[in-house]
Amino acid sequence: MNLSDFQNQEKYNLLVASEREAWETDSYIMPLDRCLTSYTPPELKAEYNLLDESITNKIMEYPCIFAYEDWNKSNSYVGYITEIIVRSSGIKFYFQKIAEISFDDLHEITFELDIDMSRGITELMHTHWTIKNVNLYRELNKISRYDLKLIKPTVFISYCWTPKTNKDRVIELAERLNEDGVNVLYDKKSLLPGQDINAFMETLATNLEIKKVLIICNSDYVKKADSRQGGVGTESEIIIPQVYGNPMQNKIIPIYFERDNEGKNYCPIYLRNRLGIDFTNDYEEGYHALLEDIFR
Repeated sequence: MNLSDFQNQEKYNLLVASEREAWETDSYIMPLDRCLTSYTPPELKAEYNLLDESITNKIMEYPCIFAYEDWNKSNSYVGYITEIIVRSSGIKFYFQKIAEISFDDLHEITFELDIDMSRGITELMHTHWTIKNVNLYRELNKISRYDLKLIKPTVFISYCWTPKTNKDRVIELAERLNEDGVNVLYDKKSLLPGQDINAFMETLATNLEIKKVLIICNSDYVKKADSRQGGVGTESEIIIPQVYGNPMQNKIIPIYFERDNEGKNYCPIYLRNRLGIDFTNDYEEGYHALLEDIFR
């Protein structure tokens, strides 16, 4: 999803936070007394105050600016909300970032974005969430000199080096994804001589920027994953806790590269009940399905 998908939305969400790393993960909890209170016109408060499922679904249709309070001097992000959880003490927003906008550029267009800078304590000095009656896409698009720095989604590829044809296909896939705007982490590209191999493999769990982990399933990968052999076995031990007990997760994705003699896709035991993406029948169809899921 990119900003042009929101070109017909006449409202946007503005979320401002004080914490230095607030927008560097994928979720943030806004205190309830900071939600649709300050800088929110009465008519918008009345329209969105109920926050039932129909209202939250409507809010998620709007693009967002995720900004830091001014004292941080940090850049802001443009993106969208993927999930809203309402509780008595606050609202948890899950979000996806699309692009980065510099601190100075945001301040130069506060009037166009209806961000109130007229008071001693300006709107960008106050942690809150509000909704603005502004078409964010249109305003950013017509001020063409502001180049938004697009944020590439990051994926980690777990695969087996054997046979060589499998490794070659993985490298080909990684290079194509990179050309299509995806930041791809895999050992041949990302691991340098002298670096800790286990520490690199652990990044698939510890690196919060990783949006997807692609499990390239062929016969050799499955043997090593199921028997916990070698690097594939180590990666499997790191991946399994993220899968078990989390049936609706969408981060760990089996990518089918090979079928067995019965025409069934090779897949590790721990992923057999998970929906994967099939590259064995129609490679182009599989590739585009993967790309769509990464940018979803």
